[in-house]
Amino acid sequence: MNRNLMLFMGLIVTLAPFVFIAATGQSITRNVALTIIFIMCIVGPSLAIGMTGHASIAALGRNPSAAPKILTAMTITLLSVEGVAIVAFLIVWQLFAKE
Repeated sequence: MNRNLMLFMGLIVTLAPFVFIAATGQSITRNVALTIIFIMCIVGPSLAIGMTGHASIAALGRNPSAAPKILTAMTITLLSVEGVAIVAFLIVWQLFAKE
């Protein structure tokens, strides 16, 4: 199984209890859970952007003539990561505003 897919699945399994607590829990527990989710919303996309940048620069170093294809794929990936991050921030924002 792909390493990145396993990391993503592990992240989902790790965040699931926090999301449940945030949606139904007490005030202090809920705020702690939302803070942890918010931190993960920052760290996850940051790691994805860093890994994408590293991979694209390594690919450009190996094959400079494929720059248009590599940059297109990198741009699509970065936009997807940012889109997921924005959706995650909006969900956390809604959970914070639920009080």
